Amino acid sequence: MLLNEILDSASTKLQDQHPNLHRWKNWEPNTPFAPLFDVPLWVEDLDASFVELLIDEIKANDIQPYGDAWRSYNIFSWRTKSVNFLRKQITRAYINYINALSYPQEGINTLWIRGWGVILDPGQHLNIHSHSYHENTFISGNLMLSDNKTTTDYYLPHLSPYYGPWRCENKPGRITLFPSWVLHGVKQTEDRRISVGFDLYTSHTMQYISDNRIVGDIHQESILKSIKLV
Repeated sequence: MLLNEILDSASTKLQDQHPNLHRWKNWEPNTPFAPLFDVPLWVEDLDASFVELLIDEIKANDIQPYGDAWRSYNIFSWRTKSVNFLRKQITRAYINYINALSYPQEGINTLWIRGWGVILDPGQHLNIHSHSYHENTFISGNLMLSDNKTTTDYYLPHLSPYYGPWRCENKPGRITLFPSWVLHGVKQTEDRRISVGFDLYTSHTMQYISDNRIVGDIHQESILKSIKLV
């Protein structure tokens, strides 16, 4: 069976959308018990000319294979040519994503970002997880740097328990944006896999944390390492 054949032909997948937008949305409910879901994934291939330089910078900053240290830094605080290029590309992808969805655009100058390197050595995997599931949840992203044979698997509510995850093939320069609550994971890899994960936050979230500060809370501490996107 072809990759994603069932989910791409599912009746709840919206067709005639922007080619980079993959979106599944519930039918109009006729009862208060009908399921509600809206899962928009944005997949875009960036100019990959910068990825080797970014891989070198990740190695130079001694980023280790995936573990607990990912909360302790923000890759976007590195004021390097490749990271600055990446921030511009994420900004452009975000605008395209929001416009394709016809959503009100959060002002670019009000967005914050935090990112981390993800290195998986052969035999390692990423457990199924989400980045956020509270009332201030916004957008997360994944950028592939290395050339490998993995997929990032996204689990769609109500659909994936029956048809499995939607698998995004990974290749250097490919970026995916998705609601931060979407569950995703990576199966065991045969090759070294290097990527960048990131979260976008609104100014409301940053202000909320400042107003409700819990000293020592690891979740707040990691978010507060965010910097302005632009």
